[in-house]
Amino acid sequence: FIGLSVFILQSVAAIEENDSLLNILDKTIKEHQLYEESKVQRINEYKMLLHGDISAYNQIHYNTLLIKEYESYSYDSAIHYINKNLQLISQDRIEEQNSLLLTFSTLLASTGRYHEAFDVLNEIKRADLTPKQLESFYSTEIKLNSELQFYNLNNEYARKYQIRKELYRVRLICHSTI
Repeated sequence: FIGLSVFILQSVAAIEENDSLLNILDKTIKEHQLYEESKVQRINEYKMLLHGDISAYNQIHYNTLLIKEYESYSYDSAIHYINKNLQLISQDRIEEQNSLLLTFSTLLASTGRYHEAFDVLNEIKRADLTPKQLESFYSTEIKLNSELQFYNLNNEYARKYQIRKELYRVRLICHSTI
């Protein structure tokens, strides 16, 4: 009897928790329009700030804000502003270039453009990466190789990608423990 009572109480608590989560999800879905309007407003404000005679530094700053807004919203627009920043950033600002290239590669990977993502990663000299950037580099390599392993119909290639994925996973773990 006690076991049955505990089971019933746990079931009721689980149902209430699920209802609560569903209510939160429903509310978030209903507020989607507000989130989108807010994002569009921020994008328009940043674009307005880009008009006129502003320094390259400020252009890079506002383009970076636009990249962040567009990353999860409009792939083509994010790439447009990444390319603008790559043109604006001078060759001696390697850390900023690498950050942009890592963002670019991650964006390409998340949209299934794996070979282009590898090409972008290959432009980066690992020796020039900060510790945080190196972590991002390894994580992107893991993602790319994992995706290529999963979607590859050729077992030999799938195995190659699995080995590469594990290699970068070990590198990431070793890097994280330093």
